This record gives sequence, structure tokens and C-alpha cells, in this order.
Amino acid sequence: MHPEPRLTPRELDVMWLVASDRTSKEIGRILLISPRTVEMHVRSSMRKLGCATRAGAVWQLASLGMLPRSNQHAELTPNR
Repeated sequence: MHPEPRLTPRELDVMWLVASDRTSKEIGRILLISPRTVEMHVRSSMRKLGCATRAGAVWQLASLGMLPRSNQHAELTPNR
């Protein structure tokens, strides 16, 4: 069994919003970061998860139980 990937809190915030079907532009607006920074977090997460697509990364996180089942991330704070 592979060890659980170590995503940063910000990478998890971004991937939770990716899982909520948000675009990079929307995620950037929500987290007060640029869409390019969002994409950097997505690429880093995909690399750590060993996935080639955003959908694959979301699936992998869900299968590992690393995505909230509800609105747990409602407390997302900008520039954490």
C-alpha cells in the first residue's frame, strides 16, 4: 500500500474546489489567488497523486477519503 500523499492545506483547498466543478478563475476569485497559482497547486497535487488529469486527481483524493463529504470547507480563508 502506498503512503497517503502529503498535500498542503492550500492544495487541498484548491482540489476541494476543483471537485466542486469550479474553474481555475472561479477558484482564484474565491481564494484570492491568481488562476495561474491555482493551476500550480492543481499540477502539484496531480503530481503528488500520480494522476494525469484533474478528474483523476479528484477521484484519487475521494478514494483516499481526503475530500470532505459535505460543506466542511465552508471555513476556507483567503491566503491561508
